Amino acid sequence: MHQLTLLLNNAPAALERVLQVTRYRGFVLESCDVRTEQNNLTVKMQVSGSRPVSLLTSQLNKLHDLEELCLTSLCSSVGDSDEQPVVRLAAGC
Repeated sequence: MHQLTLLLNNAPAALERVLQVTRYRGFVLESCDVRTEQNNLTVKMQVSGSRPVSLLTSQLNKLHDLEELCLTSLCSSVGDSDEQPVVRLAAGC
């Protein structure tokens, strides 16, 4: 499972595009938390899927409304969940 934190411009349909890309790339949305901050949306979502998460992050980085994307892998060992930062991406990199 992977946790993504996205900072989006609060534009019409920006969140819909994120969810659509997630679904098209074969990932299942496990949880989602959306907060409005000034002119931005902060989206924290957990996704799972059998495909490499790089397929998802590369497509999300192409979205015009994306300001920042932070990916964290959620690893479980003996019932514990450890968060391990994997990559930090910004749109246009």
